Amino acid sequence: MKILRWMAVSFSLFSRIPMPHFKWEEEDMAKSLLFFPFVGAVIGAFVIGAGYLYYEYNLPFWAVGALILLIPILVTGGFHLDGYMDVKDAISSYAPREKKLEILKDPHVGSFAIIGLITRVIIAGVSICLILLQGDMNIVLSLALVFWNGRCLSAITSITFPKARKDGMLYSETKKHDIGETVFLVVQLLAGLAFTFWADAFTGVLEMVAGSLIVLYYWYKTGKEFGGVTGDTAGYFITCFESDMFLFMAVMLWIR
Repeated sequence: MKILRWMAVSFSLFSRIPMPHFKWEEEDMAKSLLFFPFVGAVIGAFVIGAGYLYYEYNLPFWAVGALILLIPILVTGGFHLDGYMDVKDAISSYAPREKKLEILKDPHVGSFAIIGLITRVIIAGVSICLILLQGDMNIVLSLALVFWNGRCLSAITSITFPKARKDGMLYSETKKHDIGETVFLVVQLLAGLAFTFWADAFTGVLEMVAGSLIVLYYWYKTGKEFGGVTGDTAGYFITCFESDMFLFMAVMLWIR
């Protein structure tokens, strides 16, 4: 019963999918990240469906690419993009660390955030179209698994990386974590990577190498700019992870 509660809270927090209404306990919030990857699984399932429509009915690649680009926004409401834009504004301010943390809380959107988001959307959209043109449904399956693997890594880094401040939703979700939760998320990540290898060994290796580099850069960047991670930086991570991974996949698949 508790597992179902935690899963329902996770989907309520991180998606727009309707869930049963009940009173949340502190433990429910603390365990919500455990099932964060399952939101990625839902996104991935829709992506696989879009890929099937493309190959089965010969739909225009650009239309299916745009649909795949929209699916995560429709499922989640785009909350990760909000975090990305806040972080982009803060980093682009070149202000002291304390001021950057204040900017993360500012509801206003700056020009650097808009420019950064447009750039990410273009990179992701073009990359997805290039991946679709490979004409391989197994590659689409690897593409779909990026949404699972990215959320596994986001949850793991949110739990294990230093926190920038001692308040906020992320702190509430992670302040009582234990090693068992980290192990559970690592197992989910390993399962996602195993499925990626099964779908296409080349993209499996690519996701391992590129994903490791992205995580290392995220650890360095958040430590340097903010002194740790926040809920906004988690959204920043997911946005960068997905667009960067799509770009790496597109380039390497066309090179090989």
